Amino acid sequence: MTIYGLNITSTDRKKTEKVSITMDLKNKLSDDELKILADLKYKEQKSSYGRISCKKKRYTTDEIRYARLCTQLYSKRVALSMDNRLTQLNLNTIVLGGSGSGKSRYFVKPNILQANSSIVVTDPSGELLMSCGKFLEEQGYIVKIFNIEDMSNSMRYNPFAYVHEDADIPLMVDTIVSNLEGMVKPKGANIFWDEALRTLLIAVCGYLFETQPMEKRNFTNVARLLELMDVDENSEAEKDELDKLFDDLEEADPTSYAVSNYKVIKSAGRGETAQNISITTLSKISRFFKLKKIANLTYKEELNLDEIGQRKCALFVITPQANTTYNFLAAELYTQLFDLLYKQGVKNAKKRHTTCVEVDMPVRFLIDEAGNIGTIPRLENVMSTCRKYNISISLIYQNMAQVQTLFEKKWEILVGNCDTMLFLGGIDPSTVKLISERLGKQTINTINTSKTTGNKGSGSKSKQSIGRNLMFTSEIEQMDNDKCIVFIRSMKPFMDFKYPLERHPNYKRSGDYSDKNMYFLENEIIFDQRVMLAMTVPLQDQAEYIHPRNIVSCDQHNSQKERSSTNSEQDKQNQSMESSVIMPVGDTYCYPIYEVIEHLKQSHSSLSDIITVCEGYDGH
Repeated sequence: MTIYGLNITSTDRKKTEKVSITMDLKNKLSDDELKILADLKYKEQKSSYGRISCKKKRYTTDEIRYARLCTQLYSKRVALSMDNRLTQLNLNTIVLGGSGSGKSRYFVKPNILQANSSIVVTDPSGELLMSCGKFLEEQGYIVKIFNIEDMSNSMRYNPFAYVHEDADIPLMVDTIVSNLEGMVKPKGANIFWDEALRTLLIAVCGYLFETQPMEKRNFTNVARLLELMDVDENSEAEKDELDKLFDDLEEADPTSYAVSNYKVIKSAGRGETAQNISITTLSKISRFFKLKKIANLTYKEELNLDEIGQRKCALFVITPQANTTYNFLAAELYTQLFDLLYKQGVKNAKKRHTTCVEVDMPVRFLIDEAGNIGTIPRLENVMSTCRKYNISISLIYQNMAQVQTLFEKKWEILVGNCDTMLFLGGIDPSTVKLISERLGKQTINTINTSKTTGNKGSGSKSKQSIGRNLMFTSEIEQMDNDKCIVFIRSMKPFMDFKYPLERHPNYKRSGDYSDKNMYFLENEIIFDQRVMLAMTVPLQDQAEYIHPRNIVSCDQHNSQKERSSTNSEQDKQNQSMESSVIMPVGDTYCYPIYEVIEHLKQSHSSLSDIITVCEGYDGH
């Protein structure tokens, strides 16, 4: 084996591997090469009983540096290896710390600077992006930004882009509805209206999925279709415009999933019940998705979440600190990303013909202020299974009261699926009580003495062993600000100093060290009314309308092509171009004009060629 011209050989397995490298070569070795050297630095020796044992040598400074970068940091002296097969522990963590206890500085920032996996971070103020964004780009990361606080400086996110089959629609709708109703569902709520709302949304979303091209699938068009409903019992029209659209879809596909859900709603007929269903659904959707800034943010997909499990990416989800009104978008993103990563793992297992469902790139979720991002459906189930997919989740809360309020009876399941707990300080009664109970008790010996005075004085002395809490709640509340407590399953708890950010090897490359390393947002998106109008769903009496029986959905077309094509790069490019095309049966293709121009830019180098191709084009 040769590394930088250095020959590493061994003539006898029972002899020590002799490796000597100079200081200048140490600086040139990559992390992978240091790992090779670390694996080779051992010697086999025979004990007095004739057994062969392996004795580790002392690691060099560079080898220790490499090992530290492959860990998840908790405190100054406590870290956990990213190799969960080695530790037999999951990397799920619950972090508890009151306001000002340093959750971002002492836990989130050091672990971002590790740069050892794809990272998904909730960034309530945008501080983490500004501090670590430039460093991550220098490390070869693709930095993605979903900015709910300032929607004009964000990449666009369209939930419909990750709906690939009918089964994905209920998951998308369930997350949206759960968070629009509020993170904590009021007791005594009528389940009928809740289910009717979801069923109507599933029907309309299904219609867009089955009949419209990708560029017209968005929640703004969902709101527009809901406005077409006419459920007034005094109306003269026998059928409204939405009924006509679904009638055409049923004619083309009697087994349509969207039509079956729409029939459930129409079974209520016209009158007060149907009006309540229509008004309730429309009010929840229109209240948000008819806003220009949200319509502009969600009509198109730019985040490309598929890349997160395939290569090193860093996704920063910037949420408002005080206002949580629009945080349902963050909850929807997390829900779809978990589902997407799980599907990638299953797909990888089929390719490898194994049972290993790990994604190609380890993914770490650092969800700061997890109590404010909304409700992620079945999060406790995700945390119990994500380890085998090479995914880890760190949930950061201010106190246990937040966890108990959000998850009610399921909070113990959530905490039980985290092999590590980090307590950074706080005075919340429920939190300090839990920490005191988890620390356990210690045995102390007491000596009792008594003495009487007088003519016949006497005395006695007795010893007794009693149990005492390792730390009472009052002692936990008074813990020094620079200390923390780390709980790791199967180990005794650690009280240690919080991780000093200034001592991290990559600290000097972050924005906390110098303003020159700060990352600033420059991705301003502008609302264009003409683009939004061009994406309106055509009605039955409009020239652009295409009957569903003449449409082959883009998803069916792509699935057929994937089964018959190879995995060449050219095929992948063709599939990405066809993902937003609706194909009428026949020889005529109806592309939106802006889609044609974008395609021509990729295939023609000169403007004259594009003009020549566009002459006589009659696009909608």
